[in-house]
Amino acid sequence: MLMMEFTEPANRKEIEASIQPFLNFLLSGKEIPLKSIAKKLEQATKSIGVDEVNILQSKNVEVGDMNMNAAYDPIDDKDGLDHFELDLIFSKEDKTIAFSPEGVENIKHRIVDVLEHELIHKNQYRGRGFKKQREFKPKKGLSDKITKTRQYLGNDDEIEAYAKNIASELIRKSDK
Repeated sequence: MLMMEFTEPANRKEIEASIQPFLNFLLSGKEIPLKSIAKKLEQATKSIGVDEVNILQSKNVEVGDMNMNAAYDPIDDKDGLDHFELDLIFSKEDKTIAFSPEGVENIKHRIVDVLEHELIHKNQYRGRGFKKQREFKPKKGLSDKITKTRQYLGNDDEIEAYAKNIASELIRKSDK
C-alpha cells in the first residue's frame, strides 16, 4: 500500500481568534473605506505570517461584494520572512462598503478557509525541507487554459489543501 503524506491541518479556532478584532471592526454597520479594511485585516493576521493585505478592484465583482485570494511564499518562509499575502477584491465602483452580520459571518469563513489552505501549504513545504513537489502532467492536446487548470488542481499539495477546505465546508453546512 502506498502511503502519501498528510499534513496536520491548521487550527481553525486559532485563525478565528486572530481575526476576531477584524470581524468586530466590520460589524459596525457603517460604510468603511476599503483601505481601512485591508489595514485592519493585516493587523489581525500579522501573527499568522500575513505580510500584506492588498486591495484590488475588478469589474467582475458586484457592487457591495468582496472576493479574496491568498498566496504562500515558501522562499520568504525559508528566509524567515512573513510568507502570506491576501488580496481583497472589490467592485471597481466601491470606495467604501458596509457589512451585514450575515456578510461578516460569510467573510469569517472565507478568510479562515483561505488562511487554512495556505497554512497547509506552509506545513507541506516545511515538511519536505522546502523542496518543490513533482508536477502533475495533464494529457496533451488540451487548451492552454484547461492545461493550466489541471496542472494546478492536479498538484498533490492543492488536492490535499482543497480536500480540507471541502471537509470544513461540509462540517459547517451540516451543523446548521
